[in-house]
Amino acid sequence: MDDKLKLICGIPITVDGFELKPYTIKEIVSIGYSRFMSMIGMLCFDTDYFLKELRGEDFYMELYEKKHELKPLEFYLMFSSSEDFKKAFIESLSLALRIDVDNIYVNVENRGILITSNEDGKLIDGNTYDKIVDVLKYQNGMKSASKDSEDDENPADDKAKAILDRIKSSRERVNQAKAEEGEGSDIDLFDIISAVSVRSNSINKLNINDLTIFQLYNEFARLQNIDAYENYLKASMVGAKLEGKAPHWSDKI
Repeated sequence: MDDKLKLICGIPITVDGFELKPYTIKEIVSIGYSRFMSMIGMLCFDTDYFLKELRGEDFYMELYEKKHELKPLEFYLMFSSSEDFKKAFIESLSLALRIDVDNIYVNVENRGILITSNEDGKLIDGNTYDKIVDVLKYQNGMKSASKDSEDDENPADDKAKAILDRIKSSRERVNQAKAEEGEGSDIDLFDIISAVSVRSNSINKLNINDLTIFQLYNEFARLQNIDAYENYLKASMVGAKLEGKAPHWSDKI
């Protein structure tokens, strides 16, 4: 509950001493939305993703048989033997943690990521890394805060390009509405920003930049709830035959 309140208020969430401050839309646009989501997505690869990449290697079956004992961070450390991968990994961590790349070290010996932005230094181990990734998913719309068991699948492809499709809390509502209207094309972040800034009573194009991704999608999903509720009332008043549970604007999203 505490973390959900922090998400809705756009307040940083602390994980084992590491502060995760959510990025606002304005900050994300400055970085570049595609680049931002690609970098966050790179941190979210799971063990299945890495095993898929290792298919054909001599040690593949050995890893596959004990994949439930392995954590994603162990694969990140393994793949960091490639300088290109390590550089991209560190840059992504730098973005997520808002820590300079010069203070982040891949520490294979201690099976973790060493952060030296303070005098003592801190180690991100496998458990802490999983918690950090979990928060990043919530903050950036990759996981619904109302369904803790949802979204166990890989949130990114080879280039972390398909992240937006994981935004289930709002996307399912949009697709349902569009299907009813006979349209099949997906909407993107631009459409959602445009829709919220026009439809919301308090959010407009002058202040929407200050929202986080979580806040934006939460607002969008709530507006969908309100529309569904109002449409249900209108339909019931003209005698339409309605099936299933009546929607309400305050339903969970």
